[in-house]
Amino acid sequence: MRKEAVMKANPKVYLSCPMSGRSQSEIREAFGNCRASAMRRLRAMGVDTGAVEVIDPSAFQGKRDWYGWMMYDLRQLRNCDIIVMGLGWSRSRGCRVEKEMAEAAGLTLFFE
Repeated sequence: MRKEAVMKANPKVYLSCPMSGRSQSEIREAFGNCRASAMRRLRAMGVDTGAVEVIDPSAFQGKRDWYGWMMYDLRQLRNCDIIVMGLGWSRSRGCRVEKEMAEAAGLTLFFE
């Protein structure tokens, strides 16, 4: 894991939460909880969370199939320093793919 990621003045954080089979309100709640968890953890580490850039895939717009969304998400992930795995991530194929890519790239992993 890249320990320097959380020491940067403005780390870029990617949120990974299950989305398939959930309503929009469930998705918004899951990503909101994931974001709050990440900010609490970063504050506890002394990071100024006002300078943190958060990549929230639930906010992406457009029409794509699962594969198209995964390719888009992975392009966003590759520019991040930290990935936060939301609750239920291990039951989501997309989240597992994102975790594997993050580990291969040496990102810091947080678990909600």
